[in-house]
Amino acid sequence: MIMRLAIRLFTFSIIFSGVVACSQGEKEGEGAEEEDTPNLSELYADFEEEVITEGPELEAYLEGVKLEWSSASNPMTVTFAGMEFGDYAYLIFEDEKGNRFNLANGDNDYGDFDEYDFIQENSPHIGKKFTLEWDWKKSQFNCCQGQRDLYEAKVPSITDLELAE
Repeated sequence: MIMRLAIRLFTFSIIFSGVVACSQGEKEGEGAEEEDTPNLSELYADFEEEVITEGPELEAYLEGVKLEWSSASNPMTVTFAGMEFGDYAYLIFEDEKGNRFNLANGDNDYGDFDEYDFIQENSPHIGKKFTLEWDWKKSQFNCCQGQRDLYEAKVPSITDLELAE
């Protein structure tokens, strides 16, 4: 949730910067009439992102997720490996057999833990063992082929997380 919000805020800040730069460029030109620079709430009200709920890219992604999670037990004992960044952010937990599971796209419930502690670069939880319960829950996430399109689908999500004993 925080990651999706951060990506949206980053996208919004880029759009806002472009609008302000264009607005200032017009004012500096000859014969330009003065216009009010739009405020943030006006810009954000017009910024609606389409949510994609079907299509070949999403189907291909979900097939890969189903394959990845076919070996997952529930609950499972996992070690938190941390966040990894590539074309997207990955929230990686590793089971005792070395299988790695990405939960970054899930609608996660971290229980008594703060979500921020898991998504920061130097998480205090890296290397700790957890008992993780999960389920397929509807979630919104950026996806597919390196794009930042917003998709919605049922994906693996943390439903309970506790330190393993």
